Amino acid sequence: MSLVGKFRELIQGLFKKRVSAEEFERCVFLAITKRVVAKEAVQGELGEIDSLLRAPAGFEDRTKIAARLYLRLEKYIGEEQPKNRISRETLREMIFNSCHGEAAEGDLALIFLPQYLRRVRLMEKLSEALIDKSRHFIGEERYVNLLNSLPQELNGSVKNGKIDWLVFEQKVRQSAAEPEKQEEFASQTLSKLLSGLVHGLLEAIEAARSELLFREVYQQFRDNLNFVENVPQVLRIVPDGILEEEKLEILEKPKLVDELRKRNQELEFAMAQLSEEKKKLEQEQKKLAVALDDLKAVDRAKSEFIDVVSHQFRTPLSAARWNSEIIGDELANVAPEELKIKLAEYNRLIQEKIVFIINILEDVYDVLAIEGKTLAIEKKPSQLWEIVADVLKEQEKEAERERVSVIFDRSKAPLKEVLLDPTKIHRICKILIRNAIHYTPEKGKVIVSIWEGESEGKPVLVFSVKDTGIGVAQEDMPKLFTKFFRAKNAVKKIADGAGLGLYLVKRFIEAHGGAIWVESELDKGSTFTFAVPES
Repeated sequence: MSLVGKFRELIQGLFKKRVSAEEFERCVFLAITKRVVAKEAVQGELGEIDSLLRAPAGFEDRTKIAARLYLRLEKYIGEEQPKNRISRETLREMIFNSCHGEAAEGDLALIFLPQYLRRVRLMEKLSEALIDKSRHFIGEERYVNLLNSLPQELNGSVKNGKIDWLVFEQKVRQSAAEPEKQEEFASQTLSKLLSGLVHGLLEAIEAARSELLFREVYQQFRDNLNFVENVPQVLRIVPDGILEEEKLEILEKPKLVDELRKRNQELEFAMAQLSEEKKKLEQEQKKLAVALDDLKAVDRAKSEFIDVVSHQFRTPLSAARWNSEIIGDELANVAPEELKIKLAEYNRLIQEKIVFIINILEDVYDVLAIEGKTLAIEKKPSQLWEIVADVLKEQEKEAERERVSVIFDRSKAPLKEVLLDPTKIHRICKILIRNAIHYTPEKGKVIVSIWEGESEGKPVLVFSVKDTGIGVAQEDMPKLFTKFFRAKNAVKKIADGAGLGLYLVKRFIEAHGGAIWVESELDKGSTFTFAVPES
């Protein structure tokens, strides 16, 4: 067997039994204190070492303290000890061999590793830190997909949902005999891994937050390992476009000068383009100033109109509605028998028109909010079935008057409490259920259902209202959710209406990140269904 083969066999034998961080730490201090000739010269350090070794294993900053004590003793032995001086490299090699440094766990071992192996370990540790931090942001599904699409070189390295770096290092050693090629194998493999991680992050969060995540992890990583040399070298596995400023630290001086010159040229070019754009903008500003004044005038007029509608129409209409309902309740007590039916019908017509106008006003307010981009979605923990139940209770009298049977199907499993805007969801359900009742003939049926479903692999809440009404013609389907549209058969059934309800329904659902669709057949009924994410 060749010398290289024997060395590889020896190393693989060492890896069969790992050395814990605490065991390695004790071995390091035992080895170095044996080489101190005058113990009284380092009495303070020896006392600190004794205290550290007595501290619990999970003591915070234990590794940093141990590294600081070792480096002080190393300096004393190499520079100040008058007899038996030992160079730093020789001392570290002795400790590495006697304490099985390659098999040691913990960050203290990084000091004693050969440079190529230290860089490999640093790349592994940074990769692990980035994956752990990113897991929360990309979610379990994308995390599992990431593990399932690992580079071929990492096949077999995943155990219990995490990468087993011991297995990976065995693959690194098997990749080549020369340390430099082993290091290159590790670098290329982990670069592919982090590229996949960045792709997953960009799907889950925006690029700026991905960059910030990488920067936070790297800064903490570097701070935790400030006792290790050449930590910035690990940045070569970070994909292009991420931590570009930090990567300047690892460039050699000639390359750094070239990079700075290149970036300066890019900056000068960008400044020239900005100057041209500025001139164009200044020319456009004069034109826009006039248009802006016109828009402000229109906006003021719109605001004044909304104020007039709000204060002059809605308040008295609401008062008239409630008074009309009181009159209806009191008719039985004060009206003569022969007038009760007529008065009740007159009063019902008054209530119906008042409610119609109030609903139109509500729709107009929301349309203005949508077009003015001031629509706010305020999500709160909510139960969809409770919202639907409230709407159905409000629509009971309407259904009785239209002689339409309304059924609430809650046969599916109970729904979870999720984040919704209860006011907007209430409006959506009210519009859809009210339409189903109004456009269904006497003795017809309306069935309301809710359940949990899945869309593109994500959980959603689903609401469906099915009627036996007039239906929608196929040629009207593309225009059904547009503003002010009403189908001919709908106008024929109910003359009054502004055609804003379904437009608002679609916009409210989309503001929740959901979708709505309809299935319908003329004269046989319609089924409107919407789904909104559970989070």
